[in-house]
Amino acid sequence: MNTFRFSLLFGALIFVLGSLSSCKEETTPAPGELTLTPKAYFNNEPLVIGDLYTDILGHTVRVENFKCYIAEITAIEDSGVEHELAVVDLVDFENPIALTYTLPSGNYTGFRVSIGVPPELNKDQDPAQYESDHPLSLYGAEGMFWSWGTGYIFTKFDGKANFAGENDPILEPYAFHCGEDFLYTTLNFGRNFCVGEETASLELRFNVEKFFYNANDTIDIQVDNFTHTNGNVPLAERFSALFNEAIELH
Repeated sequence: MNTFRFSLLFGALIFVLGSLSSCKEETTPAPGELTLTPKAYFNNEPLVIGDLYTDILGHTVRVENFKCYIAEITAIEDSGVEHELAVVDLVDFENPIALTYTLPSGNYTGFRVSIGVPPELNKDQDPAQYESDHPLSLYGAEGMFWSWGTGYIFTKFDGKANFAGENDPILEPYAFHCGEDFLYTTLNFGRNFCVGEETASLELRFNVEKFFYNANDTIDIQVDNFTHTNGNVPLAERFSALFNEAIELH
């Protein structure tokens, strides 16, 4: 009789433990995917590298190069749990590509991204240490690294402009090449999205016309048109502030 009762109790215990184990497996969120698509616009129209646009002061502007680093890309669950999706990625707006990340399924209420290269990866680095497909490698960072030791270029935005009249040639150069650790900026976005069986999608929108102005500042590229950060730090700070404010998450 005692043996029979022991068997019943042991069987019940195994059943309970098995149920708890299976419940745990069922509540563990399956991985999902999030696609982040960087896109550039000029006055709500998709930016085309090489096309002509008119800035806030009436200058005719042609964008010839536009690249930037985005870093510490993080999705934030409604519970507050954070998931870092990438340490650093490079966006080239001549050939923009969607960036796809894997993260747990669930409800998300926030998204964070920094503009630039994290300070611990920026200065006194050798790009040759990275595999060729890494965004900080010799190949991946081509044109985005100051070889004289001041680190990576966070944002490269340059081209030519015309200040005289509609029919004059577009010959006047402008260049905003911004880097240095003090310009590294983190942007926080409140955004509700769900990651599940279908790939979630977000758009990181760069409103290029606003790189030149906001309510407090306007850059006249006929006057202020060149900075490699060092040598014209005030202009690099002005442009970076406008650049960061012109980014939205959709």
